[in-house]
Amino acid sequence: MTGLKKITLWMLAAALILVVAVFGETWFMPGPVSRSHADIESRCRLCHPGFAGTPNGSCLACKDRMGLDPGRGIHRYAPVRRCTACHVEHRTRDYPLASDWIDPDRFDHGWTGFRLGRYHDGLACEKCHPTGRPRRAARPACDDCHHNFSPGPWDHDKTGCRLDTLHAGLECRGCHVKGWGQGREPACEACHPGQGYGPRRVCLGPGRGASGGRPELGKRLRN
Repeated sequence: MTGLKKITLWMLAAALILVVAVFGETWFMPGPVSRSHADIESRCRLCHPGFAGTPNGSCLACKDRMGLDPGRGIHRYAPVRRCTACHVEHRTRDYPLASDWIDPDRFDHGWTGFRLGRYHDGLACEKCHPTGRPRRAARPACDDCHHNFSPGPWDHDKTGCRLDTLHAGLECRGCHVKGWGQGREPACEACHPGQGYGPRRVCLGPGRGASGGRPELGKRLRN
C-alpha cells in the first residue's frame, strides 16, 4: 500500500470517527423529538440511559428540576405506571407531547380528581373546555355556565344527597359558600367545630333521610 493510500485511509477513518462522535446518537432516532425536548435532542442518554428504553426516572428527573409535582392532577389518579404510555416522543416536531392525545371516548374524568356527576357526564368536552385543550380553560364553577340559575323550588334529593329535616330549610349559601354546586364537607364538625357532635353526615345518601333509620343530625350525638 502506497503512502498516499495510507494517508487517505487515515483521513477517512478520522472523518468517520468525527461524524460518529458528533452525530452518532441521532443516527438511531426513529424521528425528531417534540419542541419541548428539542434542546436536548442530541443528548439521547438523558432520556435513554444505556439505550434501554425510557425509564420513568428520566422523566421525573427533569420534572423535579422544573418544580413540577407528578403526584397532582391527572398524574395522581390515572391508572398508568409508565410516562411513555401517555407521552409519546419521536413523532414530529409539532406532535403534542401532552394533553391533546386524550381520546374522549376512553377518558375517565375522575382521573383529574374531578369526577363528573350524572348531569354532566354526557356533555361534550368542548362545553367546559372551549379551546379544545383538555388541560386548559376549564370552567370549574357552576355559574360560569349557568348564568341565570335560580334555586327556586329545588329538590335536593335530585342531586343524590338527601338532607335531613334540620338542614333542609337552610339557604343554599349556608353550605355552598363558593357558589352553586361548590359544597362544604358534609360533616357536622365542618360547621359546628368543637361542639361535640358525633361523626354524622348532613348528606344521608340517596333515599335516606331523617326517617331512614338514622337519628337526626341536629341532636347532640356524642362519640
